[in-house]
Amino acid sequence: RELVESMLPNSYPSREAFAQPSNVSSPSSINVFVTGVTGFLGSYILADLLNRPTSPYNIKVYAHVRAKDQASGMQRLIKAGVTYGTWSPAFEKCIEVVLGDLSKPQFGLDSVTWENLANQIDVIIHNGALVHWVYPYAKLRDANVVSTINVMNLAASGSKAKYFTFVSSTSTIDTEHYFSMSDELTSEGKSGILEMSR
Repeated sequence: RELVESMLPNSYPSREAFAQPSNVSSPSSINVFVTGVTGFLGSYILADLLNRPTSPYNIKVYAHVRAKDQASGMQRLIKAGVTYGTWSPAFEKCIEVVLGDLSKPQFGLDSVTWENLANQIDVIIHNGALVHWVYPYAKLRDANVVSTINVMNLAASGSKAKYFTFVSSTSTIDTEHYFSMSDELTSEGKSGILEMSR
């Protein structure tokens, strides 16, 4: 509660649905900021975004990577994609590496760089986390909780509203509340609560 009151804005602007491009030969662009792209799931998220040949949009991914410079960040990203079997050399031209520490306000970026990023992004997929079954909360707090707040602040910054997706474990819906809600929806002939939707 203290973090919410001290670090988050009171509201976030709503994003209108993306309009269908009027000219198929000149598709609109969607800029997607993704965290956690060098992990297993992140590699698949990146590939899913960039392997959409039928999309009426040009998708550019702003990939947050921990590295000393952008070239090293791109190499980390490529290495992860090759390791997990998701990489295509065609991806590189559609990716801009974003450096910075997610646990710091504005990711530790200077104000101009932060504003440029905030004004470009249309969609945020926050998939980055430090996952460790033994570490105490104090060790995980900055990497998981504070970083999520800072990424949410990106959603509230800049000249345009953004879609925000938070990737978490399925255990967030593995509770009696969601089981009951899912059962109620299926009894009405609707789909239950899905673990993931596209």
